[in-house]
Amino acid sequence: MKQFWLYIILLNNLFFLNQPVIATETIHYGGATTLQKSYMPKASKAFKQGKDVKFRIQGGNTTPGMILLLKNRLDLGGGGRFLSEAEKRQGLVEIQVGWDALIPIVNTNNPITDLTFDQLKGIFKGDITNWKEVGGNDKTISLYIAPRKSGIRKAQQKLILANKPFSKKAFETPRVPSNAIKIIANKTGGIGVISKGLIASNPNNSVKTLTVNGVTPTPQTIQNKQYKLVKPLILATKGEAQGLVKDFIDFTLSEAGKEIMNESFFALE
Repeated sequence: MKQFWLYIILLNNLFFLNQPVIATETIHYGGATTLQKSYMPKASKAFKQGKDVKFRIQGGNTTPGMILLLKNRLDLGGGGRFLSEAEKRQGLVEIQVGWDALIPIVNTNNPITDLTFDQLKGIFKGDITNWKEVGGNDKTISLYIAPRKSGIRKAQQKLILANKPFSKKAFETPRVPSNAIKIIANKTGGIGVISKGLIASNPNNSVKTLTVNGVTPTPQTIQNKQYKLVKPLILATKGEAQGLVKDFIDFTLSEAGKEIMNESFFALE
């Protein structure tokens, strides 16, 4: 009898040893800081419901994220621009998931509520240096541009200056673009242009947004191209997306994902 039970135990052990181990899958995201802070936390939490999946979420900006994706150190890359042809040739695949608007911000004590595009361009070039030149108070303009290697800085230069140089008097925002909000909150003559997502995730009652040419960024003004200071938001994979990564991208494009996207950005129509 003792030998019989030993035989049964041995069979049970062999059975369980041969069963597949169902491990929790981890999706590792890196890239655009705007998506990292203003979309991925809520979206990943919603997506995980009922699924055996974990997320690792890091920033680092678009280009470094794409480099890590190419090195197979990420499962999913986020971008605030479209992929370059070189990145596509190396096997990266993009899916556009939304639009991000760049919006001028000033101190709430500044009476200005709107700038024309030409006025904004003049400020960024250094041709306009006092608020009285655009209908405001007699006060020196302090321009804050995003940090070097930031995707927002590249977008500022492309969308506002057509890739021409910034004003030599511009101040570089330290570390991350969102720090412009804290600075301008205490600088009545300050102005910056940053992501709607960063404004949404860093609320500050001492800062207000301006319209450009009288236009506020909305799904309609972006779709009909009335509001021009916009950049794409993408999710990228190395090769075609598969498995849970593809499921997450599909979720982002679903109505539930769009609802989260619209909290800080503009989902695709």
